[in-house]
Amino acid sequence: MNFRDRWAEKENGERFVFTVEMQRRLSQAGLPIDPSALDQLGTVERQSQPTRYERREQSEPEPRAPESSSRSEERSSSPRSGEIVGPETIQIDPMTGKYVGRVKWYNTKKGYGFIVRGAGEEIFFHKSATVGEVEEFDEGQWILYDVETTAKGPEATDVEPYLGEPLE
Repeated sequence: MNFRDRWAEKENGERFVFTVEMQRRLSQAGLPIDPSALDQLGTVERQSQPTRYERREQSEPEPRAPESSSRSEERSSSPRSGEIVGPETIQIDPMTGKYVGRVKWYNTKKGYGFIVRGAGEEIFFHKSATVGEVEEFDEGQWILYDVETTAKGPEATDVEPYLGEPLE
Protein backbone atom coordinates (compact mmCIF):
# COMPACT_ATOMS: atom_id res chain seq x y z
CA MET A 1 0.00 0.00 0.00
CA ASN A 2 1.29 3.48 -0.83
CA PHE A 3 1.24 5.97 2.00
CA ARG A 4 1.69 9.72 1.75
CA ASP A 5 2.02 12.49 4.34
CA ARG A 6 -1.20 14.49 4.50
CA TRP A 7 -3.03 17.00 6.65
CA ALA A 8 -5.47 15.71 9.29
CA GLU A 9 -7.45 17.21 12.16
CA LYS A 10 -7.63 16.14 15.78
CA GLU A 11 -11.01 16.01 17.52
CA ASN A 12 -10.35 19.47 18.98
CA GLY A 13 -9.90 20.86 15.43
CA GLU A 14 -6.10 21.20 15.61
CA ARG A 15 -4.39 20.34 12.30
CA PHE A 16 -1.38 18.03 12.12
CA VAL A 17 0.58 16.07 9.52
CA PHE A 18 -0.60 12.43 9.36
CA THR A 19 2.82 11.02 8.44
CA VAL A 20 3.79 7.97 6.43
CA GLU A 21 5.32 6.50 9.58
CA MET A 22 2.03 6.84 11.48
CA GLN A 23 0.14 5.18 8.62
CA ARG A 24 2.64 2.29 8.45
CA ARG A 25 2.35 1.67 12.19
CA LEU A 26 -1.44 1.56 11.91
CA SER A 27 -1.21 -0.87 8.99
CA GLN A 28 1.24 -3.14 10.82
CA ALA A 29 -1.05 -3.17 13.87
CA GLY A 30 -4.02 -4.19 11.68
CA LEU A 31 -5.90 -0.97 12.42
CA PRO A 32 -7.72 1.24 9.89
CA ILE A 33 -5.47 3.80 8.19
CA ASP A 34 -7.27 6.77 9.68
CA PRO A 35 -6.05 9.52 12.03
CA SER A 36 -8.79 8.62 14.54
CA ALA A 37 -7.21 5.14 14.92
CA LEU A 38 -3.99 6.63 16.36
CA ASP A 39 -5.52 6.51 19.86
CA GLN A 40 -6.05 2.75 19.49
CA LEU A 41 -2.48 2.30 18.27
CA GLY A 42 -0.96 3.02 21.69
CA THR A 43 -3.07 0.28 23.29
CA VAL A 44 -2.22 -2.27 20.60
CA GLU A 45 1.51 -1.47 20.66
CA ARG A 46 1.73 -1.84 24.46
CA GLN A 47 0.14 -5.29 24.21
CA SER A 48 2.39 -6.54 21.39
CA GLN A 49 5.99 -7.70 21.67
CA PRO A 50 8.70 -5.32 20.44
CA THR A 51 10.12 -6.07 17.00
CA ARG A 52 13.74 -7.08 16.47
CA TYR A 53 14.53 -3.49 15.39
CA GLU A 54 12.85 -2.04 18.51
CA ARG A 55 14.73 -4.48 20.78
CA ARG A 56 18.01 -3.41 19.19
CA GLU A 57 17.15 0.26 19.83
CA GLN A 58 16.40 -0.49 23.49
CA SER A 59 19.68 -2.33 24.07
CA GLU A 60 22.68 -0.56 25.53
CA PRO A 61 24.57 1.56 23.01
CA GLU A 62 28.10 0.52 22.17
CA PRO A 63 30.74 2.54 24.02
CA ARG A 64 32.51 5.13 21.90
CA ALA A 65 36.01 6.49 22.10
CA PRO A 66 36.21 9.99 23.58
CA GLU A 67 36.25 12.72 20.95
CA SER A 68 39.14 15.10 20.63
CA SER A 69 38.37 18.74 21.30
CA SER A 70 38.93 19.71 17.65
CA ARG A 71 36.28 17.25 16.45
CA SER A 72 33.74 18.40 19.02
CA GLU A 73 34.31 21.99 17.92
CA GLU A 74 33.48 20.93 14.35
CA ARG A 75 30.12 19.62 15.54
CA SER A 76 29.04 22.86 17.13
CA SER A 77 25.46 23.98 16.55
CA SER A 78 26.46 26.69 14.09
CA PRO A 79 26.72 25.52 10.48
CA ARG A 80 30.07 25.34 8.72
CA SER A 81 30.72 28.06 6.19
CA GLY A 82 29.12 27.23 2.86
CA GLU A 83 26.82 24.60 4.35
CA ILE A 84 23.19 24.83 3.23
CA VAL A 85 20.87 24.99 6.22
CA GLY A 86 17.19 24.17 5.86
CA PRO A 87 14.37 25.02 8.23
CA GLU A 88 14.65 23.72 11.82
CA THR A 89 11.51 21.61 11.41
CA ILE A 90 9.73 20.22 8.37
CA GLN A 91 7.72 23.13 6.97
CA ILE A 92 4.58 23.01 4.84
CA ASP A 93 3.48 25.92 2.68
CA PRO A 94 -0.12 26.74 3.72
CA MET A 95 -1.01 28.00 0.22
CA THR A 96 0.00 24.85 -1.70
CA GLY A 97 0.15 22.15 0.99
CA LYS A 98 3.64 21.20 -0.25
CA TYR A 99 6.79 20.85 1.81
CA VAL A 100 9.30 23.71 1.83
CA GLY A 101 13.05 23.03 1.73
CA ARG A 102 16.34 24.23 0.29
CA VAL A 103 18.47 22.77 -2.49
CA LYS A 104 21.63 21.32 -0.95
CA TRP A 105 23.15 20.63 -4.38
CA TYR A 106 21.99 19.86 -7.88
CA ASN A 107 23.98 18.38 -10.79
CA THR A 108 22.59 19.76 -14.05
CA LYS A 109 24.41 17.20 -16.24
CA LYS A 110 23.18 14.18 -14.25
CA GLY A 111 19.79 15.75 -13.50
CA TYR A 112 19.49 15.04 -9.80
CA GLY A 113 20.26 16.54 -6.43
CA PHE A 114 19.30 16.71 -2.77
CA ILE A 115 16.96 18.91 -0.74
CA VAL A 116 17.59 19.82 2.90
CA ARG A 117 14.36 19.29 4.84
CA GLY A 118 13.74 20.17 8.47
CA ALA A 119 16.34 19.31 11.12
CA GLY A 120 19.02 18.70 8.47
CA GLU A 121 17.29 15.67 6.92
CA GLU A 122 18.04 15.26 3.21
CA ILE A 123 15.83 13.92 0.45
CA PHE A 124 16.70 12.94 -3.14
CA PHE A 125 15.06 14.50 -6.21
CA HIS A 126 15.40 13.94 -9.96
CA LYS A 127 14.78 16.40 -12.79
CA SER A 128 11.94 14.20 -14.06
CA ALA A 129 10.08 15.06 -10.82
CA THR A 130 10.20 18.82 -11.41
CA VAL A 131 7.22 20.98 -12.36
CA GLY A 132 7.54 23.12 -15.47
CA GLU A 133 10.68 23.74 -17.50
CA VAL A 134 13.19 24.27 -14.69
CA GLU A 135 16.68 23.78 -16.13
CA GLU A 136 18.76 24.52 -13.07
CA PHE A 137 18.47 24.76 -9.29
CA ASP A 138 20.89 26.93 -7.32
CA GLU A 139 22.41 25.77 -4.04
CA GLY A 140 20.43 27.23 -1.16
CA GLN A 141 17.41 28.01 -3.34
CA TRP A 142 14.05 27.61 -1.53
CA ILE A 143 11.76 25.09 -3.21
CA LEU A 144 8.37 23.39 -2.81
CA TYR A 145 7.98 19.61 -3.16
CA ASP A 146 5.87 16.56 -2.29
CA VAL A 147 7.25 13.28 -0.97
CA GLU A 148 6.66 9.84 -2.44
CA THR A 149 7.92 6.60 -0.94
CA THR A 150 9.79 4.52 -3.52
CA ALA A 151 11.62 1.19 -3.36
CA LYS A 152 14.82 3.13 -2.61
CA GLY A 153 13.21 5.29 0.10
CA PRO A 154 11.52 8.70 0.19
CA GLU A 155 11.93 10.85 -2.91
CA ALA A 156 10.84 14.42 -3.64
CA THR A 157 8.26 14.85 -6.41
CA ASP A 158 6.54 17.86 -8.00
CA VAL A 159 9.62 19.98 -7.23
CA GLU A 160 9.27 23.68 -8.09
CA PRO A 161 10.88 26.97 -7.04
CA TYR A 162 9.37 28.59 -3.94
CA LEU A 163 8.31 32.15 -4.73
CA GLY A 164 7.09 33.12 -1.25
CA GLU A 165 8.96 34.77 1.60
CA PRO A 166 12.10 32.82 2.61
CA LEU A 167 11.75 30.83 5.83
CA GLU A 168 14.40 30.97 8.52
